[in-house]
Amino acid sequence: MAAWEAFRLTTVRHDLRELSRQAARLLVRRIDGEADPADERLVQPTQFVPRATHAPAD
Repeated sequence: MAAWEAFRLTTVRHDLRELSRQAARLLVRRIDGEADPADERLVQPTQFVPRATHAPAD
């Protein structure tokens, strides 16, 4: 919807499937008592998607 002509919003794209996998792994580890999510940081690669709401830098 962000790309619809009426909106053309600038967004950030990431892999929802991989994000879901990582969240599920963390949840299972938390249930098994192996991990504390507060102690772990996961970083996902992202892609910047400029559209009409993005202004060029000066």
